[in-house]
Amino acid sequence: MRLIFTVILAVWFTGAAAAERIATIIANSDYERTGWDLTNPVRDGALVKKALEEVGFDVRLIMNADEDEMEAAFVKHGQRLKEAGRNAVGFFYFAGHGVQSGRYNYLIPVDMNASTEQDVWAQAPRLGLLFDAIEHAGNDTNFVILDACRDNPLPSAGRSGQRGLKAAGRVRGMMIAYSTAPGTTASDGNGQYSPFAAALAKFLPEAGLTAEGLFRRVASAVEIQTAMAQQPWIESGLRGADFCFAGCGAGEGPRVSESAEVAALSAAFQSNDATALRAFLSAYPGTTNRSLVEARIEELEAPKTDFTKVSRLLKEQGIDPDAAATPTVTTGAANPSASPTRYAVGSTFRDTLSDGSQGPEMVVVPAGSFMMGSPENEKGRKDDEGPQRRVTISKPFAVGKFEITWTEWEACVNDGACSNAGPDGEGGDEGWGKGNRPVINVSWNDAKAYVKWLSRKTGETYRLLSEAEWEYVARAGTTTAFWWGSRASHEYANYGKDKCCGGLASGGDRWENTSPVGSFSASTFGLHDLHGNVWEWTEDCYTNSYSGAPTDGSARVSGDCSTRVLRGGSWNNDPGGLRSAGRIWIHPAIGASGVGFRIARDLSD
Repeated sequence: MRLIFTVILAVWFTGAAAAERIATIIANSDYERTGWDLTNPVRDGALVKKALEEVGFDVRLIMNADEDEMEAAFVKHGQRLKEAGRNAVGFFYFAGHGVQSGRYNYLIPVDMNASTEQDVWAQAPRLGLLFDAIEHAGNDTNFVILDACRDNPLPSAGRSGQRGLKAAGRVRGMMIAYSTAPGTTASDGNGQYSPFAAALAKFLPEAGLTAEGLFRRVASAVEIQTAMAQQPWIESGLRGADFCFAGCGAGEGPRVSESAEVAALSAAFQSNDATALRAFLSAYPGTTNRSLVEARIEELEAPKTDFTKVSRLLKEQGIDPDAAATPTVTTGAANPSASPTRYAVGSTFRDTLSDGSQGPEMVVVPAGSFMMGSPENEKGRKDDEGPQRRVTISKPFAVGKFEITWTEWEACVNDGACSNAGPDGEGGDEGWGKGNRPVINVSWNDAKAYVKWLSRKTGETYRLLSEAEWEYVARAGTTTAFWWGSRASHEYANYGKDKCCGGLASGGDRWENTSPVGSFSASTFGLHDLHGNVWEWTEDCYTNSYSGAPTDGSARVSGDCSTRVLRGGSWNNDPGGLRSAGRIWIHPAIGASGVGFRIARDLSD
């Protein structure tokens, strides 16, 4: 997953429009390290180059740069600015991988062959070197675009644990802008370009936009396209009068209220609530986004209708609602619809049951491929987690945002389709409480009864995840043992002791049994509690090797099915059981206090 890279924008006076405009672009796609190749950076670089040339920049484009070439490009960019003089306008754009290590951000050259973050220190140029070159040039106006997104896969005892790049800090005369919020990841794009690069290139040549107005337009477009999964961010140290790339013009600047409107629009879309969207329309009756907001309200209030109206409106804004994301992408949009190609990746929805109640909340996850199983050097690895093989999920599908709760389970019990879970049918909550906690003491047979009931009540196809699908969504584009990194953390999951061999968590951790679903942060696919809380049943029959297993994401249901596979670990497991590749098996008629389940739904035409 490409790490987020910064967009650093520095702006000076309106009169600088006549000054020499100097731009350097580095676009790295073809990384030598296996599995690090990226699809869109070279395309993004060419797209931004064209847009910059439209507004008068002299652009130097460098593709697939190694360490020496990148450092030389930093120096050369500074030299060109210095030679052009103080009134020069500088613009630097980088697309590729990046790493946050300790206090610094590093831009990754294509020839880096690091095994740990410590190796990065010697093999990748620091972002600060670029700042030094610009500062030495002495010009007042600089734009440095750094657009990338990938979780750092390298182990280190000194890891910060954050995703993406850290905030660079305010610099006088610079606007530092990120393609998404600091410390998070952004999308490589589900089409020809990344969402951020496409929006930036679209608005750069637009007359009347100040630098701030430009970024607000870019941020709004990216947020709407990705359903708030990616939220561009800025740190501004600008001084002086407004700067407009394509000329400000009299009275053509953005409305004073534009920033507040964009923030309100983003919050309303993020709420997934029709009342909040109506409140936005009342507060901003003249909004240019009225049609899109009204379509979203219609969608929320009538989830079974055809949402071609929303799709059409998104297309009018240059957004493709039908594009599927790659496996290493965290993306989405604001509207699910009625087919796998029209459901927006990253969106959430609830089906309506025949009695008018709402089903479990579902998240649409992207199609893509990944390496299933654990590498031989992964701590806690078991022999049945290999051999590693590539599995391809050909279509987006929906996954339960949370594990099935007691409330959701008891709706099935009350309808007579599920038996009361637990020993002797006495409720099975162990005295810990029900409600929003995950249902426990359910067997594989119980879980199958629930998805059969839910399918009948909604008219949709609900099921258990296959083992491959479960690991795919648990990894969420990462290759580390957990979606957040290589080490277990009580910050992200409910589990037992960090050292052998199970039992309650030590050190004053909050939960001593199951926690309410959603008590911990969502993964980059928007799913909660994939690691810990309760083991989750999958469809597969257990085998002790992946040899001969399906590579299309389907379940392995042939051979000996006397045991079925569970994934994810539970509240009383040590970290080894929580890993994305970890797996256990029990008889399908047996439940336990650490066993629950999560559901999937096919997105049928």
